[in-house]
Amino acid sequence: MLAGILFLYKKNSPAQELSYFGSQTSFIFLILYRIIRDVYYPIFLREPEFSKKPKHRIDIIPTVIVFAGTIALPFVFDTYVTQVFLK
Repeated sequence: MLAGILFLYKKNSPAQELSYFGSQTSFIFLILYRIIRDVYYPIFLREPEFSKKPKHRIDIIPTVIVFAGTIALPFVFDTYVTQVFLK
C-alpha cells in the first residue's frame, strides 16, 4: 500500500487517486469490521447488525463507528503518510 501511495504522488492522476481511495476505504472497512466483531461477539453472543434500522438499539454504536471510521481513516492515513514519507 505504501508503494501505491508513493506512486500516486509521483504521477498524480485523478483516476489513480480515486482508485487508491476506493481500495483504501474497502480495506479499512474490513479491518474495522473485524476489530468490532471480535469485541462485540463475546459480549453479546451474536453478530453485530449493520443496517439502516437495526433490531437492537445497541447495534447503532458499531454501525456509527464503522461508518465514521471508513470515511475518516483514509484521509487521516493519507495525511500521515504524505507528511512522514513524502517530505
